[in-house]
Amino acid sequence: MQCWSCEFENIPGMQRCARCGGALNLDGVSVIPPRASGLRLATATGRLWHRLSEALPRLPPLTARLSFLLPEAVPWGALAWTLIPGVGHIKLGQRRLGWPILSAWLFFLLLSLFSLATNWTGLFLACMATVHAFALISILGANLAHERLPMRLLFGLFVFLGFRILLYYPVQRLLGQCLFPLPV
Repeated sequence: MQCWSCEFENIPGMQRCARCGGALNLDGVSVIPPRASGLRLATATGRLWHRLSEALPRLPPLTARLSFLLPEAVPWGALAWTLIPGVGHIKLGQRRLGWPILSAWLFFLLLSLFSLATNWTGLFLACMATVHAFALISILGANLAHERLPMRLLFGLFVFLGFRILLYYPVQRLLGQCLFPLPV
C-alpha cells in the first residue's frame, strides 16, 4: 500500500505509514493478491537513508571523543567529492588548487587510455594515484598541520599506496586482461 502523503511503499495490511506515520486509507482497496512492486530497492534505500539521517545528529558527541585524532573539522562533503580529484577543492571554493588537480588527473587518465596494453600504462596510473593522494592530503591539510614531518610523510605514503594498490592496480590488471587489436 502506497502512502498518500509521502508515497512510501508500505506492506499490505498496515494501518499507518512506516515512514511518516500517516493513516493509510484501506477502504475499497483489495490487498489480495499482494501488490507486486518494483519499488523494493527504492523502499530499502529510503529506509536506510532515513535511519542514517536519524543517526547523524548523534555523531557530534562521537566526533568530540575522537577530537584528539581530528583536531580540525573534516569537510566530509568535499572528502566524498574527492573521489574525482580536484572536485572536492572546487566544491570548497579552492578553485586555484582544484582545477589544476582535476586537469592533471584527467591528463594522466587520457595518457593511460591512449597507452593501453603498453608498459607506460602502469606509470600513468601511478601518476593518477599520486594526484589522487595529493588531493586527499590537501583536503585533510588542516588536520595534518599539527603532525611532525615524518608522520605526515608516512601518512602520505600510506594514502598513495592505498590508492595505488586498492584502486588503480586492479584497474591496471583488468585493462591488462583485455585484448586490443593492433593494426598490421
